[in-house]
Amino acid sequence: MRKLYGIQCLRALAAIAVVAFHALGRWRYDFNVGQAGVDVFFVISGYIMWTVAGPQTTPATFMKDRIVRIVPLYWIATAAIIAGGLAHIFPNLHLSLGHIILSLLFVPYVDASGHLWPVLVQGWTLNYELFFYIIFASLLILPKPLRMIALTVCFSALAISGAVVAPAPPFARFYTDPIIVEFLLGSLIAYGFSRWRPGRAAAVALMVLGAGGFAACGLNLIAGPRLLVFGAPAAFLVAGVVAAEGSGLSFNVRALAFLGDASYSIYLFHTFAVSIAARLIPSGAGLLGPLAGTLLGVAFGCAAHGLVERPLMRRLRKKRSAVSLNAVEAPAAAAHDVVQPS
Repeated sequence: MRKLYGIQCLRALAAIAVVAFHALGRWRYDFNVGQAGVDVFFVISGYIMWTVAGPQTTPATFMKDRIVRIVPLYWIATAAIIAGGLAHIFPNLHLSLGHIILSLLFVPYVDASGHLWPVLVQGWTLNYELFFYIIFASLLILPKPLRMIALTVCFSALAISGAVVAPAPPFARFYTDPIIVEFLLGSLIAYGFSRWRPGRAAAVALMVLGAGGFAACGLNLIAGPRLLVFGAPAAFLVAGVVAAEGSGLSFNVRALAFLGDASYSIYLFHTFAVSIAARLIPSGAGLLGPLAGTLLGVAFGCAAHGLVERPLMRRLRKKRSAVSLNAVEAPAAAAHDVVQPS
């Protein structure tokens, strides 16, 4: 299976959008559409997980690979922000033992400000990611058509119950938020395109719909539920890019491919650099502050990718491969490395 450069480009743009959203927000500029980078990540995750789950993928190997991919680096980023909080670098960070433990375990927790945020605030998205992985892994025992039906019923039922019942407990409210449907949308794209692939004209139309939807959001021309204003354009954009690449269009842009590889580190670590920039550049500096914050955030994430993430992943995957070979699990484990992991 070839590497999906279009997906890598989307990862890069989504990560930059999130960094810009946080940087502009620190200097009190409105860039709410930037948070839609998260929605693009969710749709991509649904697409990639469906794509890499082959016939030999078991629930156990799937979860082991996903845990290796997301957990260690997230724990390192969380430990870094805890250290910063204890050193009073982040004066607004209020730590408690319970909050730290549940954050590391990917359990939603109501923090001191009343938000369902872990210690590393952007880690709220990883709570959803892990939830999706658990549900998806549990359905791997089913053949693909039944798996798709079960996944659709499960996530639709959760979202509908959240909208109709509106559960009061924060934990239940978190996992019935309609945003979880975005994982389903990505899986539906992968499942549908495995049977039918749009032509180039349709692919371009899908990309235009996605980009146009985000532009309309950015210009405040549309408003509504997040699933509609961010989730739908994200799904159109991902579908369009995948279809366009399948029709022969090239997205092999070296800089974006690199940023796509680094997108997880950029997402986890950028807030450290943005916070530093906010301390150094006054609010009266105009757009210089958020521009510097965005550039520093991306650069810091890229540095973390090169110095921490890549060596860590090489070491963990080498260890995982040795264990897998001893357990005769190598083919299933290798299947997850064919496409750049989400």
